[in-house]
Amino acid sequence: MESCPLWAKVTPPALPPHFVRRQRLLDLLHQARSQLLAVVAPAGYGKTCLARDFLDTVSHHRAWLTLDESDCDPAVLARSLLGAVLGPGAQAGDVSPHELVDQLLAQLPQGLTLVLDSFERLAGADRALGLLRRLLAHLPASCQVLVAGRSLDSLEAAALRTGQLSGIGASDLRCTAGEVLSLAAATGESLDPAGAQAL
Repeated sequence: MESCPLWAKVTPPALPPHFVRRQRLLDLLHQARSQLLAVVAPAGYGKTCLARDFLDTVSHHRAWLTLDESDCDPAVLARSLLGAVLGPGAQAGDVSPHELVDQLLAQLPQGLTLVLDSFERLAGADRALGLLRRLLAHLPASCQVLVAGRSLDSLEAAALRTGQLSGIGASDLRCTAGEVLSLAAATGESLDPAGAQAL
């Protein structure tokens, strides 16, 4: 399996030059009362940009992890999570993935917000998803996880059963006419309200 260096996976991506903040979506995320927040939609809907911008608006501890196919291995995923939260140089030790997650839970900073991007990379990886369910089941009340991806796989069903999930979908991510006008202005394009509404 190909894997990016850990430092690259735990570094939040830069926002594009003409990025326009979508305050209505940030408000939806901030108003949610769930520990698991989800941004789920097909490619091209701005999931990563929204997750990155949301992290910028969080005043307490922040962590980012871009998942890749190597994280389907629970041992790799556990170390990726540890590196995202405690830093790429965090020592994992010779322990099982479940023990490593338990160690991480014991060291989580109060008020942590953790973003897991490209979540669809874990599709069908039952053992890795089980590790994340373990993390979520024991997440301190002051912490939350935002998952961004094209699907949530079995994590979604488990979270919905416990009332743990609040989400934003493709219909929410579609730009309003006002957002289209703001984006056009940011890129130097001329567009009237009727044209924005048609888009």
